[in-house]
Amino acid sequence: MRTIRWGVAAAAIFGGLTAIAIVFYALLVMSGYAAAGEESAAIYWMCALAVILFGGAWLLVVVWCYVDAERRGMNGPLWALLVFVLQFPIGPLLYLLLRQPAITNGATKSDPSEPLRPPM
Repeated sequence: MRTIRWGVAAAAIFGGLTAIAIVFYALLVMSGYAAAGEESAAIYWMCALAVILFGGAWLLVVVWCYVDAERRGMNGPLWALLVFVLQFPIGPLLYLLLRQPAITNGATKSDPSEPLRPPM
């Protein structure tokens, strides 16, 4: 199983959202919309910062749910999609309520009613 470096994932997500915000602002400037005054530019940047922070945090939660579900032997892509579609707070709370116990150190579990035992 691959390990995810959370610093790299966070930098990619927040960097991508920042690049999108800058490109969108450049398009606004070229269209003449942002030339109305400095106030409108400041309001745009405050809104863009909020989208970057909240959108990036939301995407990090989706990535975390995917990685955690895979680590627990669950369907990671399905859970990531559910968390993405149901959004905050319903998706992550649903995942936290329904996730299975973690499987660690090569332990196996053949019957769901059996306790988890390490390999011998």
